[in-house]
Amino acid sequence: MHTDLDITDRTKRTVPLIFAICSYLLGFLMLLWYGAPAIVSVLMLIYGTNTLIILIINFYWKISIHAMGIAGPTAAFIFTFGPVGIIIGLIIPLVMWSRLKLKKHTPSQVIAGSLLGLLLTWIQLSYIVPLIHP
Repeated sequence: MHTDLDITDRTKRTVPLIFAICSYLLGFLMLLWYGAPAIVSVLMLIYGTNTLIILIINFYWKISIHAMGIAGPTAAFIFTFGPVGIIIGLIIPLVMWSRLKLKKHTPSQVIAGSLLGLLLTWIQLSYIVPLIHP
């Protein structure tokens, strides 16, 4: 039996994505409960909301979760540390290339994943962090 760890068929991604969303939200609540640093808790919440957006998109189109998954933390590093955070973003093209090379995605799917990961994470950080640190 062959196991598709990438869940290439987008119609089979729904349950794992719902599980991931629930895990992120549970993690967020636990981080709040135990008094974790605010940025860590906020990022857990953002990963949950980003995954929810992936789930919604996934009903219509396959987007690169891998590309989005590295672009989100890149946005967080840039937001937190300034331009030096761009260094982590150098891995984004490598992840995009690997998904294309493995024939798991089209160019538009990896570009969309990367852009959404960067933009959604940045927008959420821009709104949530000022609420925590006015």
